[in-house]
Amino acid sequence: MAAIFANPLTLKDPENQEAAKDLEDTITEAGAFMRRQPGFRRFRLVRSVKNPECYLIYAEWDDLHVLETAIARPDVRSRAAHVRELTQGAPKIYEVVTEAELPA
Repeated sequence: MAAIFANPLTLKDPENQEAAKDLEDTITEAGAFMRRQPGFRRFRLVRSVKNPECYLIYAEWDDLHVLETAIARPDVRSRAAHVRELTQGAPKIYEVVTEAELPA
């Protein structure tokens, strides 16, 4: 069963455009790294339209084991520490209960 990593983030200093760019670059680099990991399916970093200081990281994995293995890697943990310096957030791991897709 697929595992989903979701992390809503809010910039600690929303007026600091350099921090926003740093955050986006750091998470984009992490996403590129994750893409090369076994069991990776999808990654997205999205930003709120109405509150641009608010972001959401969304990553989908084949299962919980491959997700936990990937996020335990030292290079991922160091990027995560940097993200925590710039933001407030509380990552969570979810399992897919149901889903719908567009008809073919």
